[in-house]
Formats: sequence, structure tokens, C-alpha cells
Amino acid sequence: MEEEKEKEEEEEEEMRRWGKEEDKLADVVLFVHLTDINECQIRGICKDAECVNTRGSFLCTCKSGTMLDPSRSHCVCIHHHS
Repeated sequence: MEEEKEKEEEEEEEMRRWGKEEDKLADVVLFVHLTDINECQIRGICKDAECVNTRGSFLCTCKSGTMLDPSRSHCVCIHHHS
């Protein structure tokens, strides 16, 4: 009878330890998921355009009279594409 009680206590302790480890893992995954890289800090990522950092990505935006080229990495004059 005492042996069964000890075994139950060991199992409960193991479950508590596993729960703590699972919580740590969840914290690490959450940190990785929420960490954003600011691609706009990469020199020349948006040529002749303004870089706008977004969660998990970035956008290149153009000034009036220009538009993004097909590669979406730099702006070109709209008059050249009419």
C-alpha cells in the first residue's frame, strides 16, 4: 500500500516537472514567434522607395508619380510604363 502511494507521488512530481518544462518551451516558442526582424534596416532593400516594416515582412512604398516595378523592390516613373 505504501509502495503504491510512493509511486503515485513520484508520478505527480513527474507531471509537475513536465508541466514546468512544457511552460518553458511555450515561452520559447512564443518569444520566437513574436520576434520581428526589421528588414528595413537592410541597406538597399527598397531602392528609390520607402521601406515600411510590417510584422514578419516589409513593404516598399513609392512616392507620387512612381510605382513599384514587377520585382516590387524599387520604384520607377509611371510615365515609363504608360
